[in-house]
Amino acid sequence: MIFIILFSLAFLVGYSVHRGGICLVGATREVLVKKQFGGFLFIFEAMTVAFAVVLSAYLLMPMNVHFSPSIAIGNLFIAGALLYGFGAAINAGCMLGTLNRFLSGEMTYLGTIFGIGAGLFSFLLLQDTDATTTAPIAVRSSDILYFLLPLLAVAWVMILVRLCGLFFSPKRSFSERLSLFLHEPLTRGFLAIFLLGVCSGALYLILGHAWDYSKWFMSFGKILLFKSPLNDEFLYVSTTSAGLLIGILSAAVIGKGFKRQPINWPSFLTKIIGGAMMGFATGYISGGNDTILLHAIPTLAFHAPFSLLLILLAIGVSLWLKMQFSARTR
Repeated sequence: MIFIILFSLAFLVGYSVHRGGICLVGATREVLVKKQFGGFLFIFEAMTVAFAVVLSAYLLMPMNVHFSPSIAIGNLFIAGALLYGFGAAINAGCMLGTLNRFLSGEMTYLGTIFGIGAGLFSFLLLQDTDATTTAPIAVRSSDILYFLLPLLAVAWVMILVRLCGLFFSPKRSFSERLSLFLHEPLTRGFLAIFLLGVCSGALYLILGHAWDYSKWFMSFGKILLFKSPLNDEFLYVSTTSAGLLIGILSAAVIGKGFKRQPINWPSFLTKIIGGAMMGFATGYISGGNDTILLHAIPTLAFHAPFSLLLILLAIGVSLWLKMQFSARTR
């Protein structure tokens, strides 16, 4: 039964991720080129919903819910976050963006997935442990609760206002919005935001740890290198990763956004390099941006906002330099 629940929740996350077109590289490009913030707003609202779910659960069950431990922010952490951002820029897609595009038929992004696996495997060969097991910093929930309660109140006000708009808006009925969510290739409506946030928060409350596919890569690599036994955690993460992938693929197929494109081999090699940079860096920052957005920030891992800002800095600088070079060579 637990596997069905985990798969279903992750499936809805994957479906919503595709409908929102989540990609840090794409969202940054929107800001730099179009001066639009739709991608970042979708991500922010989804994280807010997940945060509200987790913190509300803590208030109801303080003995059973805990926040994510943070890791120390040192030189390797900073270097890892920047390396991840530069790798995502080279790849032209972050980890979630890679899944969105690969499962929409862009076969060239298979190189990124190979690269991520190779990068993580290389990290595990060189290091005895990853950042998740080195110097975790546990923050007591009670220490920050009074600061978080006003944020929780604001979050629930935002959620309730948006839900009222979802069900009672005179512009579109709920059935029309549901149809858009089910069938449109890209729709950043609140239904996708709400499902993404609620299901992400629920997965954390059930498992108590990261559940995304970069977590699966890390766990699988440890098993291959005999650094970890085959255990229930790996089976759970395998289930959620499968649900995430099938959810994204289903959204692409149902929305008629799946168009198979053959591999572009020169670009394929670039994807491998970018993916390897991202994969290697995840060991130092405790996961990829899928972990950061869907798990770490909503569950109050204090290192996560810093890693996200550093990743965005590297992506932004890379894209800006590329734009400047392109303008001068025209």
